[in-house]
This record gives sequence, C-alpha cells and structure tokens, in this order.
Amino acid sequence: MNPQVGRKDRVAAAVLAWSTGRQPVHAAAVRNLLIYPQAGLAYNRIKKSGNSSMLLYLRDALAPGSPQASQPYNRAKDEAIALGCTMRQLLRRPRALLRLPQCFFFTVMRDPRARLLSGFLEKVGSGHAQRYSAAGGFGDASPQGFERFLTYLEEGGLHDDAHWWPQVDLMAFAPDQFDAIYQLESIDQHLPALLRQRGLTVDGLDCSRPHRVEQQFTVPGKPFKLKQAASKLQHYLAPGVEERIVRLYEPDFYAGGYAPGVIG
Repeated sequence: MNPQVGRKDRVAAAVLAWSTGRQPVHAAAVRNLLIYPQAGLAYNRIKKSGNSSMLLYLRDALAPGSPQASQPYNRAKDEAIALGCTMRQLLRRPRALLRLPQCFFFTVMRDPRARLLSGFLEKVGSGHAQRYSAAGGFGDASPQGFERFLTYLEEGGLHDDAHWWPQVDLMAFAPDQFDAIYQLESIDQHLPALLRQRGLTVDGLDCSRPHRVEQQFTVPGKPFKLKQAASKLQHYLAPGVEERIVRLYEPDFYAGGYAPGVIG
C-alpha cells in the first residue's frame, strides 16, 4: 500500500519543486531523497537497488576516516544516513537549503529481474519474516514459489511493500528530471568519477561489489542478506516468466535502459 502523504511531505515537495524547478515532484517519494548540501549531491534511495552499499560508499567518500569493515552493519548504515539530510531536515537549515538548486540529483536502478528475484528470495521465499506471509510463494524459494509470487503481484500485491515496488514509483521526480540515473551493474564506472568531480576522496573505494560492511552482515537465524540474484536468474526464468516481469515493470526497464532478454 502506498504511504500516506502528510502535510510535511507536501510542504517538502513544494519547496523542492520551487527551489530546483524540477516538476512534477512525487510527494510520497520525497522522503527517499538523501541530500548532501556541502558536497552538492542528492541521492534518491531505492530499496533493493544497492541502496545500503551506495550509502556506505558515500560515507567512505564524505568521511574517509570512517571504520571500513569492522563496524557493525546497522551502526555503519545509521552513520552513513546521518551524513546527509532529508528534505524535512533541510527545511530547518536555511543556509543548506540555499545549496539545493546546485545539487546533482541522481539515483541508482537495478535490473528489474534481478531486483525482483532478490526481494523475493530475501523477504518472501526465505519464509523468515511473518510480515511477508501474505505474499505468494512465502517460504518457498524455488522457481515455482517465485511464479506464485508473480501471480500475487499481478493480482494486486505490486505495491504491498517497497522492496518490490516499481523503482520509478520510489523516485521523487520523473526519470527525465534527474541529472543521472546509473545502473547498479556498472556503478563502479560512474560513482568514483562523480565523487571526484565534487572534490571527494575515492582512495580505496571499490564499487565493483557490495560494500565490505554489507558483505559481512549476518543475523543469527536469518538468511544471508546478499542473494547474488543476478547469477541465479536463468534458473528462475522459466518460459513466460520474463514476459510477466516485463509487463509488471515495463517503466523500470525503460527508465533504467534495461533490455528484456539481455541480462548482465
């Protein structure tokens, strides 16, 4: 279900549109923006599209003295988020708000097939969290369970959880209003260059794989967070399955520049 848009969200959306000239602004998605006024960057977070690693990459560039791998995942992620500010927070910082029009707005998209499979394997197929028990394929991580999950999405479950929302629905603007939309699969070719342009350090930054902190994150009794879904896609794409994913997520394929039938 889509989150309710409150008065503060509408105010934040109106200020964002007025100050940047980017319209229309999707008020329900403005909360996904994390803004770094001093660096002139604004990152639109998208669940299951490398979001955690992106936050940690940015932390390493913005605060190069941060612990690299020994720090607990949740603490590292919280500290990474705290380096930026939301639009609501920015409204309480007038001087920082003045920097908003000069910010470079970007987001990172993931192959819709790999993203969906990753979300299914972690949240639904694993069967470890009862909050996802209404989803088709719960507790069955097989290709057949994945097909039942697709049926659940087709029958109205597409917006039940942001981990499998269409990525374009998690963007504060229409795709053509961003300064850049990067593909997660090639983020190592783009993020270091962007950070250098902003005068930030990229020494030791390896964006070719999930961040070291995320790679080491485990919770006792729960499945490993990283699912390597892209390498498992062929096993799950039985005849007709890809076509069903494309119908559900066609705007994501278009906005991200992903071609059906071409993986990787």
